[in-house]
Formats: sequence, structure tokens, C-alpha cells
Amino acid sequence: MPLLVMDIVVSLKYYRTMKARNEKLMKYAQDALNINDAIWTTKYQSILDAYNGQIAALSVAVAISGLRPTLAIYYQDKPNAGTIRKANRRTILDLIAKMISLDENIFFFDNAEALLRHAVSNNADLLWLKKEVIECAIALKQVVRTYNLVSK
Repeated sequence: MPLLVMDIVVSLKYYRTMKARNEKLMKYAQDALNINDAIWTTKYQSILDAYNGQIAALSVAVAISGLRPTLAIYYQDKPNAGTIRKANRRTILDLIAKMISLDENIFFFDNAEALLRHAVSNNADLLWLKKEVIECAIALKQVVRTYNLVSK
């Protein structure tokens, strides 16, 4: 088989594998959204548009800044009592943690804190976790964009 044809066959197999994986992660994203009521403005009908940008930024931030710094920044973003925030980034990490728990039988992360603690531990497989967080963030972004996005 010529080299170019072999490259195309390998690329198509990779594409099909990634497409199937993304479809599975999108289902997990929907399941995580159904469990976590924090980002809904109207139950299962609309989502704050501020979450759209924050979710889209997560995968880019992990790729550019690294896993640990991005998780730390998103985790520390907890709204104080009396303040009005459009998007709570810790809630996004809660959704990602739930998606990873649904996807993998190896780890179960209750919430964003468990995900962050695992990422900073010495026995964490950071390459695997980075890949999981990026793929889950992309799938979550795609699912969130299927809903009506509203501003407050």
C-alpha cells in the first residue's frame, strides 16, 4: 500500500474513534448537566451565556497554561455571599469531574475539589488527566451550545 493511502486509512480510523469518543462524552456532559442544577436559569431550558465562554476557555487554558494552573484558577473562582457573578467556574469543574467519573471506572471524583486534589497529587497521570479534561470540556461546550443561552 502506498504511504499516502496508508496515512489516509490511519487518519480515517483515528477520526472515527475520536468521533465515537466525542459522542460518548457528549452524553456524559448531558448527564452531568442534568445532575447539576447550578448553571440552569430555567430548569433544563436555558443556560447563562456566561458559561458558554467560560466552558470554551477551559480547554484552551489547559492546553496553553497547563492542567494544574488552570484547575487552580477555575477552582478558586467561588462567588462570595452577596456578590453577583455571571458564571461560577468551580461549577464547570464540578461538571468535568462528574463527566470523568461517568467515563472512567478508574477514578471517581465527587466534585471539583477531588479533581484538583488528584491533579496536584504525586501519583497523578497528568498527561491522561489533561487529555480527559480537554476532551470533556470540548464535549460540554458542544452540549451547552445546544441550549438557549440567556444573559442576566
